[in-house]
Amino acid sequence: DWGAVWGAFRFVIWSWIVLALLLNVASTFFRALSWSLTIGQALPEKHHPRLIHVFSAFGVGLFANAVVPGRLGELARVATLRLAGDVTGTQGVTTVALVGTVFAHRLFDLVPATILVVWVLLTAEVPHWAVVALSIAVLVGLTLFMAAWLSARRGHRPVMREGVGKLRQLLGMARQGLSVLKAPAPLAAAILFQCLGWLLQLLAVFAAMQAFGIDAGLPAAGLVLVLMNVATILPLWPGNVGLVQAAVALPLRNYGVPYATGFAFGLALQAIEIACGVGLGL
Repeated sequence: DWGAVWGAFRFVIWSWIVLALLLNVASTFFRALSWSLTIGQALPEKHHPRLIHVFSAFGVGLFANAVVPGRLGELARVATLRLAGDVTGTQGVTTVALVGTVFAHRLFDLVPATILVVWVLLTAEVPHWAVVALSIAVLVGLTLFMAAWLSARRGHRPVMREGVGKLRQLLGMARQGLSVLKAPAPLAAAILFQCLGWLLQLLAVFAAMQAFGIDAGLPAAGLVLVLMNVATILPLWPGNVGLVQAAVALPLRNYGVPYATGFAFGLALQAIEIACGVGLGL
């Protein structure tokens, strides 16, 4: 009965897709938990927002990043917490301090990203152009991390001139958002949760590959995940649609996957991530 066979085949495909979506949702939870720890170190205890509110704001940020260019979703999550200040507990907290927590939280991506890049370079079939792109991205990221860590450890020094004093005050509030970089235990926990989030994203990519019948192994899934993130570092248009698919399809050709299949897989993979972001954001 070909109808039964086709029905079973479709069930398997959709099972992998649903699994990929659920893994993305779980990844979002762990990354939101990492941001919550970052906020907890930056703000006084009375201003700590509840995890559910941080998760909601993080979802709104994912939604904004999916539909508008320029990484405006990072500001959208700050605005969400600020608009509901009385509910979230952030009433009276400076926007600059919250923006600092977003910056610190993004820096934590460098740890799992670097681990993943090293693993991919050792195990996957990486094109030459991708090796160059990954090396540059890691170098720039580590430079930013060191600059932020040194800034967080600097003490606030008063100044006499009013204009310079206001600027120094703003920088001090921004460094307040980086306070987690001076707390070893919360810093380790935040990075651990961020690593778990990336691991679940890796498994989500692998699950989506199974739905498309791409039997290239976990290292290939890691290569796809890394290059997708590199392709969205500077979002010139919503989701960088097209660029992301090319970044996915080109390296998969080394695994015998036709470009058209890889491009279609890239569309489906990005659609799963956008569905997660839009669903949580709404």
